[in-house]
Amino acid sequence: MIRLILILLLIFCPFLTKSWANNEIEKLLKEADSYFNVREYLNAIPVYQKVLAIDSNQVKANFQLGLAYQKSLTVRESLKYLLKIQQIAPDYSTLLDYYLAEAYKFHHEMGPAVRYYKSIQQKLANAN
Repeated sequence: MIRLILILLLIFCPFLTKSWANNEIEKLLKEADSYFNVREYLNAIPVYQKVLAIDSNQVKANFQLGLAYQKSLTVRESLKYLLKIQQIAPDYSTLLDYYLAEAYKFHHEMGPAVRYYKSIQQKLANAN
């Protein structure tokens, strides 16, 4: 009997853990977004970081964390998260290239900054 219970726990435990993680991520994103939406970026940053501790590829948390860093006094950190979005979900936001250009400009890396600005220009020209 105990053996059967252990087998069932092993089978269903990953589903319970994933469900818990999704609920926790949703709760944390709501909290972080509430700070972000009222421009309390320094309060939003650690909450987005908690989300990424649960799921490092969570798209919204990476994007919002990159923006929160960019809009706060810790701009240098933004590039890492924005580049991650470019890798895992390049179409997540139409403004991604702009934010990447701004991050590279802040880092005084004008070559990549100009490439992203030109990419924006090209996308706008193609849209018309």
